[in-house]
Amino acid sequence: GVCLKRYQFECWNTKHPRDVHPRGEGYEEMDGWVRQMLDGRIADNTNGAMWYNNPDKEGYPGWTNNVNRGVKIGNHQFYTRRG
Repeated sequence: GVCLKRYQFECWNTKHPRDVHPRGEGYEEMDGWVRQMLDGRIADNTNGAMWYNNPDKEGYPGWTNNVNRGVKIGNHQFYTRRG
């Protein structure tokens, strides 16, 4: 669905995207982390971010003018909804 749409997630924006498959290596571990986050057992270190990008690769696209710039973790800048 949405995950595989062009430009939805940075890992698909390059000519050599990473393969992420529901039955692939590491998926079960990731699924466990997601469940723990949703259950409140792991803190949201993005402070409620809805979007992210890697400014080192993409700069700050126009859509970032309409959101609040939040925390930066590694190379990824996270954004929250305005208002």
